[in-house]
Amino acid sequence: MEKTLQSYINYLSHKNNNYNIPELLWNDKTILLHKYIVDEQFQERCKRIRSIRFLKEKARINLMINIDGYLRRYKIQPVFFKGTTLGTILYGDPLLRHIGDLDIYISPEYDDLVQEIISHDMGLSRVINKDEDKNMHTSFFDKTNNLSVELHKRFLPDRLNVDVSYLANNRKNLKIDNNYFVTLGTNEYIIYLIYHLYMHVYDELNSQVIRYFQNKSKINVENILDDYLYNCFEIALYFSIYKQSMDINFLRQSLFENNRYDDIMQCIFDYIRNIFGDFDLGHRSYVPTEVSNGMFIHSNILSEEAIINNINKWQNNE
Repeated sequence: MEKTLQSYINYLSHKNNNYNIPELLWNDKTILLHKYIVDEQFQERCKRIRSIRFLKEKARINLMINIDGYLRRYKIQPVFFKGTTLGTILYGDPLLRHIGDLDIYISPEYDDLVQEIISHDMGLSRVINKDEDKNMHTSFFDKTNNLSVELHKRFLPDRLNVDVSYLANNRKNLKIDNNYFVTLGTNEYIIYLIYHLYMHVYDELNSQVIRYFQNKSKINVENILDDYLYNCFEIALYFSIYKQSMDINFLRQSLFENNRYDDIMQCIFDYIRNIFGDFDLGHRSYVPTEVSNGMFIHSNILSEEAIINNINKWQNNE
């Protein structure tokens, strides 16, 4: 963990011209690194935030217990992921992680029933979000505890055209605050984290296309990934902690032998490996077939040909 963390700090320092590290870590919304950063002001801020998060996290765990209990009465097994589970898996303490929504996966055939249970039986409010992907998840809000819940029937949106429903087939029990919750298996969790990052980069690339054609500036995937450095750090950290218990062949098959090992995924893997040298699944170099020239430039810059052809491919997939 220390090696991965140091790589993270070094990269932040390099990209920000050795600006004050505690301030960088704070602004980057990273974990509360009070165990590693010797800075009295930073440590004091960590203590204050930790005390605030403590009550919030207690409420979140109690909500997890309630949802788990309600759904088990109907013999439905919720799978909790991200948030509290990832904070526990990576840091041993969810208070050390920046947590937003409470994310739950349920099998698609139970989606309507679970929505009814959560809204009618449990009294959570349905949240209508115009940007919400209704084929992926439904949002709820617990007014009592000021907590947001996302009920997923898919791990990824339709626009990616990737089916990773198999991730829910292998699960494990995770102990959090003397309670056991079901979460993704060891291999499945890191696959999800990688595809979740892929989704963000994919969407950001799409949003930059118009700006690209307006000013003809090159789209640098590395700059996009810098905005998701925290996600990259957690992927690398997860790998460094659990690589001995992972099925590397399964990971390679899931990540490389499908229609999404493309120039974006190549950029992601190269970026993480360049910063966190320990992260290496032995991924091959991507050799595009659609375009002979300029599909992928190894400086992590996508050419105009790559952008046009990928946009056409993405639109066709949608």
